[in-house]
Amino acid sequence: MPKVVTDMTTQCEAFRKGASYFRRGNFREAVVQFTLALSLQSNRLDILDGRATALHRLGKEEAARADARQMILCDPGDPRGYLRLGRLFAMSGRIGEARQTYERGLGAARAAHPLQSVRRH
Repeated sequence: MPKVVTDMTTQCEAFRKGASYFRRGNFREAVVQFTLALSLQSNRLDILDGRATALHRLGKEEAARADARQMILCDPGDPRGYLRLGRLFAMSGRIGEARQTYERGLGAARAAHPLQSVRRH
């Protein structure tokens, strides 16, 4: 069982280690390190995204989608959660759900960051 993270430095170290393990193809240890990093602050989108990707590589699709959904809950206006969830659906052949997720993400991003009109002078 991972040791509980007690400070931000340890969280950053765990995130870096998780990314390093991921790059080397050790997805199981990457998940352990990303989980350790999340034990301090569970709403970090970059860490959730890393863990979702590693879980996907391990074939744990439902857990990967749960992390992507958590990303959306943490920041509904940030497109990263929708992009991750849509990609996970698409890679599972669930194209309709992927498309719906992308459309929801586009709507949420537009609402959170409305386009500014451009005036011509």
